[in-house]
Amino acid sequence: MKPIPKKSCAVCLFLGMALGSHLQAQYSSRAFQIPESTLQQQSVQGQLYEADGLYDLDLSEPVYGLSVSGHVELKDSSNSLVRVTLEDVYGREYLVYEVFPLLAEGMSFAIEETGMESAVLEGIEAERLNIRIVNASFRLDAVQHVGEPVANAQTAKQRAAESQEDYIIAKLNENLRSRDIPWVAGKTSVSEKTYEEKKAMFGGDVPNLGGFEYYAGGIFVMPGYKPQGLKSKSPYIKEWDWRNRHGKNWVTPVKDQGSCGSCWAFAVNGLLEVYANLYYNDLLNMDLSEQQLVACVYPEDENGRGGCQGGNPERALEYIKQNGLVNEECFPYRAANGKCVDMCSSPEDRIKVSGSGTLNMSNIDEDFLKEFLLLKPLTFGIRSWNHVLVAIGYKTIEAGDKIYINTTEQEQWITIGAQNPLVGRTAWLLKNSWGTGFGNRGYAYVITNWEELYCMSSVYGPIQSEIYGVDDIVATDSDGDGFYCWGIGSRPDNLPAYVPLQQDGDDSDADLGPIDEYGYCMDLNPETNSPIIIDDVEEWDNHMHVNRMVYVEAGGMLIVSGDVVMHEKAKIFVGNGGKLLISSGIIENADVDISAGGCVELEKGGTIKLGSRDTFASEIGAVVLLEEGSIE
Repeated sequence: MKPIPKKSCAVCLFLGMALGSHLQAQYSSRAFQIPESTLQQQSVQGQLYEADGLYDLDLSEPVYGLSVSGHVELKDSSNSLVRVTLEDVYGREYLVYEVFPLLAEGMSFAIEETGMESAVLEGIEAERLNIRIVNASFRLDAVQHVGEPVANAQTAKQRAAESQEDYIIAKLNENLRSRDIPWVAGKTSVSEKTYEEKKAMFGGDVPNLGGFEYYAGGIFVMPGYKPQGLKSKSPYIKEWDWRNRHGKNWVTPVKDQGSCGSCWAFAVNGLLEVYANLYYNDLLNMDLSEQQLVACVYPEDENGRGGCQGGNPERALEYIKQNGLVNEECFPYRAANGKCVDMCSSPEDRIKVSGSGTLNMSNIDEDFLKEFLLLKPLTFGIRSWNHVLVAIGYKTIEAGDKIYINTTEQEQWITIGAQNPLVGRTAWLLKNSWGTGFGNRGYAYVITNWEELYCMSSVYGPIQSEIYGVDDIVATDSDGDGFYCWGIGSRPDNLPAYVPLQQDGDDSDADLGPIDEYGYCMDLNPETNSPIIIDDVEEWDNHMHVNRMVYVEAGGMLIVSGDVVMHEKAKIFVGNGGKLLISSGIIENADVDISAGGCVELEKGGTIKLGSRDTFASEIGAVVLLEEGSIE
């Protein structure tokens, strides 16, 4: 795989709070409770912003609250943003106003005396307003500020924040329903964070998230998503999820990066932890140290910049190949840059990988990425967000799909309608690093433009561990269908020769066998597959699994001298004139039906171990001979 350029895949996401136009004054006067008698206004004479800009404030006194008035025009119905923040002399920012299409009543509207985080302050030394513009314009008409402390400021701030969050969630859900966008907004682990905390999560720059911080489940549609090209039928399986393969969840628990732009480190470790589970075919669920990557891959410089300001998965994987990665206990996460020397000297284990690579997204398509995910997860970067997650699967959206939603109030589902424009498109299943209080217990389905994807890295080859070796790779046939599973490495040398070369595609279901290149498992269900017809003499003298019905017809004789294991739904039918001879062999899990004139004979220690029934199903006139054998 050709690596992409080493651009920073920095940080992680969060969107600030936003309001539609018709309730702006309400938020200033009621939710934030700014006493109007103390409100001082400064006219701006209609300063127009059609790109990012600044507005210097000339306020000599401490500021205890600040709001703005003006006019907003959103120019893209899916990807517009107007954001105003207040910056103090120390560089701290407070959200004054933010709006994007899913929170607006229309595309053009006025706002009056709007203050959000800035409405109740603690006497800051205000320096300027920072204006962020994406496909929009903002005319700043006036700035209002409060020069006296607000009574019961902390209570007023908390009450206003709660009221505002309730409004935002309600407005988002109203617009999501009316626009047939299949996700649901709710309170999450990040929706209550301050703007400064959100900045820290992104290494200093909060992108345009379109409400993702309120995502509580469903299919999140990225700002600016435009379906490209005609929808074509993909040959790949409709849905894939590493949380449910072989009846197990191979993905390690969701973690929380906190107020540090370390999503890249959490994505790399999330990838390695899953890879270790799959490589050893065992739920080891290693807990690897993100702090080691934050502190050692990007050491803090003289300006205080380090791993919390962002990083690149490819560089992190190169570091791990050379130095190894210790466990969390050896170097606990601090949500701060830290120093590499703080790592313990005697880790419980140190994990290295043999190889890694980064996909060149310009040379592949969605089907290639699906095929890759059938083998193993990979890191998943969203370019405009500078955010990296772990891709653990995908879903091809179809009409009638029921998408699970997990909110704090209740569990519910969204049904995809036949006319939904997303039908036929692919949503990627992502593990985030914002804790289980975000999204669907920490996970999200995201649909986005292809050019948004970058930092798609993965690992390959053996794992080097100070605790585990190749002898710890588990080979299983948990469902008893004769096909084994041994993980994503090469076939173990200690497997018996009779074990098929192909791995089991689902080791929790005896009806499903090896998986093909498109993610579909071979059908092993005897009730849906063509039977084995024996009308001559045939001998089974090896270890074998039989996943089909067996009919021994007139003139036919089946001789069993090996070890035969029948599928739980398979039966042996011995017809009139047919014979089943167990000669020193064993048939396990056997359900045998004998017609009148049919014969079953056991000799030389031949054994039949019955399956779901305690006895044969035999008609009058059937013959069963037990010379030197047994039925158990």
